[in-house]
Amino acid sequence: MFVPIMIGELQYRIRFPTRVQIDIEKNAGEFLFGNKDLKVTVFDLLTHIGSTFVQSYLLWKGLTWEHPEMTFEEACALRDAYISAGELDSGEKLTKLTEALSEAILISYGIDPKKMKESRTKTGNRGTGQ
Repeated sequence: MFVPIMIGELQYRIRFPTRVQIDIEKNAGEFLFGNKDLKVTVFDLLTHIGSTFVQSYLLWKGLTWEHPEMTFEEACALRDAYISAGELDSGEKLTKLTEALSEAILISYGIDPKKMKESRTKTGNRGTGQ
């Protein structure tokens, strides 16, 4: 499964299959944080989703399953194109980008984001269902 996102006139499909997840686990620590011994999972990167660097990295990695020749610089250009398309807004485009990346990450772990949200709504913050 993938999460579609329109950038300009093209639809891109964000997905984190196992091989991409393994690549991230092997390389994200050094690439993003300058620590080659740091092991980072795709799921771990959700805590840094507000970072432009992490968003660009996740966009790059999330598209490489379909575009293996894509470079990090090209992913940065895609992020720029997405954010700057049309008129300025109050952050909706950025929110949609982070939601698309987050949803693709959850799906890669077999989690249905809609069911997870429903479950949290039913149980409340304390998990009591009240």
